[in-house]
Amino acid sequence: MSQKELFTFLYKGTENYPHEPVSNRIRHYGTMILPDMVLSDGTVIEGKLDGFIQEVSGGLVVPTFDKGEYTDFDFIEGLEYEYDDFIQETLADINERK
Repeated sequence: MSQKELFTFLYKGTENYPHEPVSNRIRHYGTMILPDMVLSDGTVIEGKLDGFIQEVSGGLVVPTFDKGEYTDFDFIEGLEYEYDDFIQETLADINERK
């Protein structure tokens, strides 16, 4: 299964924060669609999370998505490498469109 079958990013827009303490901070806002999470009691939490992918000068990339008390990393257990690749591909797609 490819990353694009596991994950989807619904892009909403980009904001640049050039004057914050961390220089050249860029946030790409949107909704991340991840595999649903099943809790130990059988409760299913839908993997649709709002947030952003943040780029910071020096190449640091930080995906920040949440749904209540859960973050994107709670939904991708065991798929961390695939998720990281997907984030990189998504950023390349967004930056190519600019």
